[in-house]
Amino acid sequence: MIQFANKFFIDKWFSCNLNLIDALLFVKYKQFLGTETKVNKFFKQADFHTLLIDVRSDFFSNFKTTTRNEIRKSLNMGFFFKQHSDIEFSDFVAFYNDFASVMGLAIQSLNSKYKDNIFTTQASYDDGTPLVMHSYLLDEKLGRTRLLHSASNVLNQNLDRKIIGFANRFLHYKDMLFFAEQGYKTYDLGGYAYNSTDHKRQAINKFKDSFGGKLVYEPEFKSYPYFLAEKIYLHFKK
Repeated sequence: MIQFANKFFIDKWFSCNLNLIDALLFVKYKQFLGTETKVNKFFKQADFHTLLIDVRSDFFSNFKTTTRNEIRKSLNMGFFFKQHSDIEFSDFVAFYNDFASVMGLAIQSLNSKYKDNIFTTQASYDDGTPLVMHSYLLDEKLGRTRLLHSASNVLNQNLDRKIIGFANRFLHYKDMLFFAEQGYKTYDLGGYAYNSTDHKRQAINKFKDSFGGKLVYEPEFKSYPYFLAEKIYLHFKK
């Protein structure tokens, strides 16, 4: 389990146990791995699904044929892989926020509660132009990497969107290889819109499905103080 605190609010990721005391605090359990049912009634439950890839296996052979071919092609397109030690966090935030502003997503902060625990990767051209960036939460004890953010270069109008697609597949593949080399076991694609009828979410599901993986159910639990505070915050934010 990994835990993050922001003022009075606490996020607990990949926990196997629900602590009854947390029902009285501002606590959210994200992607709960346990099977407890006795204290569930003291928390607000939300469904969550994701796709997990075992990077200890020959995961490449489990990719869809088209995806394997696209990755093979991407390896000869002059992309470069960079990992966390070569990327400034401020550069990642600026890149992501450019993407988020165009896509209508939430802006990230340099003071994010995840800052010191975010691992970033990048696919770029040899001139240093970033094409795609990913960020991850890493649970070393669990041997799990969890995709948090995926952003592409949306400001450079000279970039072909097909090139961005190749770069994204390239980066996912390179990320999997890198994390496997570091001893991680599981690559979490960061959520799956199960039974969604939204066309955009279905398209994202299709992209994630192309990497194979196992669909799992990992619910989220919010204490009622957390749930109510969040509702009030979102109401006034609107």
